[in-house]
Amino acid sequence: MLSVIGILFIGCMAVSHHDGSSSQIIRACFPESYIAVGALYEFCHVPGKCGKPLECEGQTALIKGRIDYTNIFEHSRYPQLPYEKFFLVGDEGKIVDVLVVSSDNASLFQKIFIAWKEGKQTAYIKGTIRGFDAPVMGTCHREIQLEITSPANIYFR
Repeated sequence: MLSVIGILFIGCMAVSHHDGSSSQIIRACFPESYIAVGALYEFCHVPGKCGKPLECEGQTALIKGRIDYTNIFEHSRYPQLPYEKFFLVGDEGKIVDVLVVSSDNASLFQKIFIAWKEGKQTAYIKGTIRGFDAPVMGTCHREIQLEITSPANIYFR
């Protein structure tokens, strides 16, 4: 019974566009429902072949998970880094980098630190999927990151 439910969930995880457009929002069966990090990896078929873009790249995703508060890289703490990001961890242990490319990164990180102080565990993020090639022990894999562009695209429970 449980495996049938799992198959139904994965089967309706995303709406596909037959016109080739990449503007779909990857989500579960209902509008504004968020999928887990592991489901995102499954949908995108990660790891992919190095140098070959994944079909999900450039699409908008609604993802939920826990922020790894020991891995938050923002400029006030790490001014030498050329990026700002944090890790989002799924219940199944999968991790996705969330790159912060907002015009107001400070407000976004402030929301994260307030949620941490309030003990809120689950983050809900709307972002764009980006792919990158990752060298791994003499080989290469195609991996994904999530890009968030506004403090309004993250909330906590």
